[in-house]
Amino acid sequence: MGGGKTHIMIALGLLAANKAELTNVCVVISDLTALYQAGAQQINKALNNLQGETNRSALRIEPVNPLGDELYHILRTRLFEGLPEKATVKSIANEYAKAVRDAKEMDVTSASPDSYAAQLMESYPFHFSIRDLYGRFKENPGFQQTRGLIRMMRIIVSSMYDSGRASEVKLIHPYDIDLNNEEVLSEIKGSNPTLSEAITHDIAKEGHSVAEELDTKLGSGSDAQDVSKLILVASLANIPGATHGLRESDIMGYLCMPGRDISKVKKDIVDYLPTQAWTR
Repeated sequence: MGGGKTHIMIALGLLAANKAELTNVCVVISDLTALYQAGAQQINKALNNLQGETNRSALRIEPVNPLGDELYHILRTRLFEGLPEKATVKSIANEYAKAVRDAKEMDVTSASPDSYAAQLMESYPFHFSIRDLYGRFKENPGFQQTRGLIRMMRIIVSSMYDSGRASEVKLIHPYDIDLNNEEVLSEIKGSNPTLSEAITHDIAKEGHSVAEELDTKLGSGSDAQDVSKLILVASLANIPGATHGLRESDIMGYLCMPGRDISKVKKDIVDYLPTQAWTR
């Protein structure tokens, strides 16, 4: 349908809905701006022309508030049948807060332990940074925003259970992505294909990437891979003016977790990777 016809139909719908006898009728206008920018400029132009008219009688509704906690609720509902009791969640949040407190005493992060715990209570079983970091690339061309994130997290969580990772961690972190898993890798590459070679070189090459070899050398489990994947997720945005990467203090804060020696991560990995990796 052409932009002009769309404009006329919406205008007629608004006029009809404003009649007294139709007080129980509403007109829903969904513009999907980010998805249509490349291929339906006429539709967006028509909608922009209607903005002044609709503002007089319309209520603008965002499907999901990207800055609120609604996203976590949607993911919990879609991906899990049930969750632990609140006391268990609080205990886990406090464990992470202690790890942050220890890191802060080492002067490697400026994160607040109390704020950390409070945010984890709201976002559990997801690390609270997922909303912000994954939100950076929600407007990438072809990415379906909330639907795309639900699909991506479904694949990631399924992979965590299949690999046994789910039994090793107490939260789903932004770096819990197995890039040696073809389905997970395809999903991440689909978000930003320009980083495909960097992923293979830096993070996942069946044990032969920079991060995998560093973990083997240090005997550090997956610390180097986690650092690399965290930076990758923070750099997936593929639109003009996008934010890429993280400050070192934020990297250290997001990596804090029970049982991780954060001081060694700083010295052996965070300070070393920029000299070898392509994604920085």
